[in-house]
Amino acid sequence: MTEHTYPWLRLLDMEAKKRPPEAHQKGGPGRPPSSFPRKRVNITLTDDETAALDELTALLGKWMDRPIYRGHLIAFMAFWMRGKLQAGDLPDTIRSFSDLAERLDCSKGGSK
Repeated sequence: MTEHTYPWLRLLDMEAKKRPPEAHQKGGPGRPPSSFPRKRVNITLTDDETAALDELTALLGKWMDRPIYRGHLIAFMAFWMRGKLQAGDLPDTIRSFSDLAERLDCSKGGSK
């Protein structure tokens, strides 16, 4: 995966990049300012869905050695899925989330 293939990766990496400690002190405590405009949206999630997002953001944050927020993860998944659909990598025969999961589960036999 390259920035050429997925240009939105550059934006997400730029926003989520690790900032030096002095950058945090200038703006005060809390989340650093966004590199590009974001809009607050409301979604309804179960406790399990919220826990899954939190586990994923914690794991990714540990791997990347920087804070990863739910919005970063959701944006990544949305852009990635849209790219797959636009590239024709997902067939129009998908009729359920089970079909989608089976198609995306490369570890169980590759693409169909």
